[in-house]
Amino acid sequence: MSSLLRIVQCRKEYFYSVVSWEDESDNDSDRMGEWMDQKIIGKRIKQHREAAGLTQMQLAEALDISPNHLSAIERGIKVPRLETFVKIANRLGVSADTLLTDVVWQARVARACQLDDRLARLNHGQFKIVCDVIETLLMDLENSERFPGKPPTNK
Repeated sequence: MSSLLRIVQCRKEYFYSVVSWEDESDNDSDRMGEWMDQKIIGKRIKQHREAAGLTQMQLAEALDISPNHLSAIERGIKVPRLETFVKIANRLGVSADTLLTDVVWQARVARACQLDDRLARLNHGQFKIVCDVIETLLMDLENSERFPGKPPTNK
């Protein structure tokens, strides 16, 4: 197993996390699926590949993998090895955080920091509107039956 040390700066604080990656054999892919949504990563890879104007064949050739393997990665069937994942990010010109946002817990911190940066550029009125919308969404989620922190109701 190999590890990737990630450092995220947000508001002058540094957050460190170690992201573990397993080999891409079938058993390991199944285990990774327990803690990581492979389909989200695959979808993001596909989106960035298409935005770069590359076909699966072109990207696969640049990565020195088969088009079938790239297709399986994009569909979330296979998890790329760390080496392949880094090649994908570099070839597409995106960060690992971009591909892993919402998948790796620490990437949530990075996303929160990005949103905070965008919020800081808003004027007072715009900021208030965004905060009101977020508060409303959170209240709706907390009152929803799907909210995991809410005890079930007896109907």
